Amino acid sequence: MDEIPTTVRRWLRSDRVGRRFDYDRGLLPNSHLRTLEPSNPAPEPQPAAEDAHYVEFVRWLGDSGMSMETFVGTLIGIAQLELRGRLDVSGCSHDLDGVRDLVQRLDEGGFRLVLLLDEFETVTTNPNFNLEFFSFLRYLANHYNVAYLTSSERDLQQLCHTKEISDSPFFNIFSTMKLSVFQPNEARELIRVPSARVGRPLEPHTEGILDLSGLFPFFIQMACAHTLEWLDEHPGEAPNFDEIRESFAVEATLHYRYIWSNFDPHEKSTMVRVAKGKSLPDSLKHVLDELEGRRYVEAAGPKPRLFATPFAEFVRDEAERMPKPGLLTRLFGG
Repeated sequence: MDEIPTTVRRWLRSDRVGRRFDYDRGLLPNSHLRTLEPSNPAPEPQPAAEDAHYVEFVRWLGDSGMSMETFVGTLIGIAQLELRGRLDVSGCSHDLDGVRDLVQRLDEGGFRLVLLLDEFETVTTNPNFNLEFFSFLRYLANHYNVAYLTSSERDLQQLCHTKEISDSPFFNIFSTMKLSVFQPNEARELIRVPSARVGRPLEPHTEGILDLSGLFPFFIQMACAHTLEWLDEHPGEAPNFDEIRESFAVEATLHYRYIWSNFDPHEKSTMVRVAKGKSLPDSLKHVLDELEGRRYVEAAGPKPRLFATPFAEFVRDEAERMPKPGLLTRLFGG
């Protein structure tokens, strides 16, 4: 997945105005959108140089209850922070007219506005954002130097709170890139390189970390953090991954619940059967194939297994809270 920042920067230099990343939770947060943010203060713009400067923001994690006014206020506030005094954007009202004012000032100043919107489904499913809002975003892209980079778990048009919005021409400006998990060598590199860089090498503990995280980069980072914390508290000792798994699970459970809530009943049934080592009826084999494709299930070995030990424990716990299936369901799946 090293190609993502390169892909995005190539896209920014093109005429495209929309790029959408579809991904499962555990992929983007704290990873790839962050790599697109400037780590050093941006240089002063050079107006005469073509495509020499643009502003990259917002790395925004949506709130399902956010109002349009809060969204606009956040956008304007981040613009002021990222511009670092290079352009005056004060006095913009916290409504769509204020956004238009902001964009006009950026455009006249020679900047290209790029909005990075993480978990954008929290906007498309939010009734506080109506058709006028999405039509306005399309208007900005059509009339100003504005581009959008969104990420979502599924196709955004399947995640709109009204059909009127899902049919909006706003979505026609996007091309889509499907993100997947790391390759094994990439996962090992994520464990090895950053920890070695700070003088706390975790490479000898790679297998224990991957048992916690699977190949999802966000969970790899989380597992590395919990391993380092345990080593700080137990200097000179080999890591006890039973204890590390307990602390990791406390933090990961919030994300597991989000993942679980987005599975349909057939997917949940399949996950429970895999977690418990039970055989699958033929009616669920296609579901298993899909979950393997999304890397929630691994096919290695004689039996499929869930991507990480803590997640399997979470699924078994959730199974105890699920209604007991009837005989036909047990026989034919569901």
